[in-house]
Amino acid sequence: ARRIAKLCLRSYALSATPMLNNLMEIYGVFRVINPELFGNVSDFKNAFVKSIKIGGRFEKIIGYKNIPQLKEILKDHFIGHQKHEVSHQLPPIIRKFTEFELDPDHQSSYDEVVSEQFDNSPDESTLSPKERIINHLTILTYLQRVVDYQQLIFPDRSGSTKFNMLKEYIDYQLQDEKLVIFSRFKMSLNIIEFDLRSLYPKLPIFRITGDESQIQREQNRISFTENKGRSIMLITTAGTMALNLQSANHLIFYSYPWSSGFLIQIIGRVHRIGSLLPVIINFFIAKDTIDQHVFEIMSK
Repeated sequence: ARRIAKLCLRSYALSATPMLNNLMEIYGVFRVINPELFGNVSDFKNAFVKSIKIGGRFEKIIGYKNIPQLKEILKDHFIGHQKHEVSHQLPPIIRKFTEFELDPDHQSSYDEVVSEQFDNSPDESTLSPKERIINHLTILTYLQRVVDYQQLIFPDRSGSTKFNMLKEYIDYQLQDEKLVIFSRFKMSLNIIEFDLRSLYPKLPIFRITGDESQIQREQNRISFTENKGRSIMLITTAGTMALNLQSANHLIFYSYPWSSGFLIQIIGRVHRIGSLLPVIINFFIAKDTIDQHVFEIMSK
């Protein structure tokens, strides 16, 4: 891309999301279209990024600095509209929070995973900073999985309090409307799809989870958009960008991404210019579990 840019009289980058999670994404864009603007990556980091070493050559970004200066540099190289500038063209968002307690069997499975993960966790004093991060992420992933469905951790166990809440939502809240369901885990969506097809054999269900080819992905999107009446789209993080699902006016977070940037992107799939109805965003939160912990962090 940089070689092509050098051959061009002018270079432009078109993006709805020039920065999703960190400033290095801004650097990556301008490294292609205007390499001289910020110099090399070390120059950019020294000027605008706060980071710490976490074992050898690995770094963790902990903050940013000199943001006013960065904005001053960018103002002559950037044209864009912030969302509040086009808010009059967008439908209202209605946020709902479905909080519930796990049923006894599901709670027992969750408690078992908590006990197993923490009791068998290695002594963190023996781990490097990088290993500690990996250990924490592994524990969080196990906990999120078991809250979604017991059988994601215990194959011989079935049942999900969260799925029961989803069934109730479909039965009582979803009329002739379209619903998008997000989960971090493809296996969760596989089970959701199987269970929904068993309960509602005539309900159209589509998916974009990363397994589909580009042609299949687009066909699923078109079929979901053009379908008349009640229908469901299942998405993972593979469906967080470059996807228009504004024909839906319901979105359920069955589980949560770990990035607020991804959270905003997922909401943006349905809350777009062209949406005709108020968009209802529903957060499923199992009380006193990892759901509540992650949701509280995302809310900040």
